Amino acid sequence: MSKILLWLTSQAAAWLFFLLFVILFVFIMAGRILPKSDGQMVFALTQGTDSELYLLDIDRNLAHNITYQGGLNWMPVWSPDGGQIAFMSNRDGNDEIYLMSADGANIHRLTENSAGDYVAAWSPDGRRIAFESNRDNNMEIYVMDAQGGNVHNITNYPANDLSPAWSPDGQSIVFASDRDGMFDLYEMQVDGTEIRRLTQDYGFESEPVWSPDGRRIAFMSNLTGDNEIYTMNADGSNIRNITHLRSDDAYPAWSPNGRFIAFASNRDDGYEIYVMNVDGGDTRRLTDYHGDARMPIWQPSICVLGVICV
Repeated sequence: MSKILLWLTSQAAAWLFFLLFVILFVFIMAGRILPKSDGQMVFALTQGTDSELYLLDIDRNLAHNITYQGGLNWMPVWSPDGGQIAFMSNRDGNDEIYLMSADGANIHRLTENSAGDYVAAWSPDGRRIAFESNRDNNMEIYVMDAQGGNVHNITNYPANDLSPAWSPDGQSIVFASDRDGMFDLYEMQVDGTEIRRLTQDYGFESEPVWSPDGRRIAFMSNLTGDNEIYTMNADGSNIRNITHLRSDDAYPAWSPNGRFIAFASNRDDGYEIYVMNVDGGDTRRLTDYHGDARMPIWQPSICVLGVICV
């Protein structure tokens, strides 16, 4: 009897392993054969004096607004699990950071300060949020708990520090600063120590975003005279212009699978959302509002067994 039970157990384990292998194979292939820019993204659309956040289903090319307050509602950023969105709003008379569910419900305020709070970035574990604020009379990078508590300044420098972007491994934050004269990109540990400069040129660099694998950074620069999208290695090497058009290209955002970059551009008159390959090829337009669509952010990917994400 024990031999039979042992044989049945080994057979069950073999079938379970085979089933897991099939699931992983399906998801790997899905990342190769699904449409080039599947999934959802949130973006800000300005019409007149109001800016609202919209959720775009890329596969179906359908978008609907998820804020209805009026005023400014923009600078969205997804939580790592894709269930919440942090954003900036002046709905209560001051620029503050708010949090809501992915469908626009359950809105509540995270910051409450007489200064302005902007541009949030979640830590990969979802427990903290970095943001920029002028509450100490110049723009600094702050970190708070994901529910708005325990706020502290991590830059503490008499210059302007902007656009924090948390690395995928959770160990560092890239940001823009004019501490050496021009706005360049810098990297620091999450406690504000070990600051090192990544770019050093005569352009204005900002809006850094990490690739999902943490190996590259996309950002905006006006080095050529107009705003373009660039990529570079995480150490600041191999800087490449990937848009090359006499237009304003800004707000880069990596796709969850790391194969595409979304961005905003006024190349066809008003600002619209576009997507391109990471080398700048195969650019296509996603929105057609003839207005001001900016700040696209892809919803984070779905992971299976914590291993394969698509």
